[in-house]
Amino acid sequence: MDDKFPAHHRVSLSDVSKAARISVATVSRAFSHPERVNADTLRTIYRVAEEIGYVPRKGSAYAHDESSKLIAVVINDVGNPVYAEFVKSIQQQCRKYGYSIMIIDSQEMSSIERIMLGLMEAYVAGVILVSSRLSDANIKKMAKIKSLVLINRAVQGIKSVIADTRTGLEQAVHELRSLGHESLTYLSGPTDSWQNMVRKETLVSICRQNDIALNCIPCSAPTYSGGFACLPQFSQHATSAVIAYNDIMAVGFMAALEEYGMEVPEKVSVVGIDDIPISGIVNPTLSTIHIDRATIGKMAVDELVSRLRGGNLHRLLKPIMLDSRFIARGSTGPRRD
Repeated sequence: MDDKFPAHHRVSLSDVSKAARISVATVSRAFSHPERVNADTLRTIYRVAEEIGYVPRKGSAYAHDESSKLIAVVINDVGNPVYAEFVKSIQQQCRKYGYSIMIIDSQEMSSIERIMLGLMEAYVAGVILVSSRLSDANIKKMAKIKSLVLINRAVQGIKSVIADTRTGLEQAVHELRSLGHESLTYLSGPTDSWQNMVRKETLVSICRQNDIALNCIPCSAPTYSGGFACLPQFSQHATSAVIAYNDIMAVGFMAALEEYGMEVPEKVSVVGIDDIPISGIVNPTLSTIHIDRATIGKMAVDELVSRLRGGNLHRLLKPIMLDSRFIARGSTGPRRD
């Protein structure tokens, strides 16, 4: 706790408000309805709260009555169709077991994820973290308090269900190589994304084995606009093929290519990852790596409920890996000089 507060003093919302120089109403809203607060303001409030030792108050009446039938599902972006499909699958499977879900949208910020989990801890029986941005230490800390299962993230000692993109990426690179492509750019996802790290390392290995030159570009966000904004940097060291961290970035990147008169796939072949519904209807249709999110969500719920009911406490915690596959569509074609 900050030295300006005596040891017996419980830091309040008012203290956070004064330290952050932000109204009490906005600070309160940051902890109760963070989706209604500007992202920069939210970061400031959460940073100050941590610095001065503010601990959000937790209610108890609701927790005792309902927590046994409520599961927290933490996602990074409620507007991303990938997370929407995970939530749908998780919700459907939870209903079969008689559970409800509480959705926490972390807005791609680990600070929101950490604080909101702290707030919801008293209300829920278990937690499913989808592509969590939290550190391994924070995830392990939460797992000691609540039953927890991870999706698309591996942490030693915690059960996880993971989409293994290696097979799909191998198929995609082999397809591009057969089309004459000798160079490839990876549009990278968030730096704190475990999946991004795995996909990047996998591509490095596959490209080395196939004698393909690989260039990696860090993108500002795993979104349409993030993919669109990659074009200037890509143009500095252009390659004949591109694989994006996800489909949304790939679609944004294709839009940027089109705006600047670079046809897909005539000038550049583009591949995404996820196989979201829009990938089959954009023009050109997007070649992508299919991931079975419905099965992943279902299996994550099965694992969590089994733990909540004491049925798998001694089972192996090795990750459950689900394979992926490459789907060739209109955005990939032969290399043309």
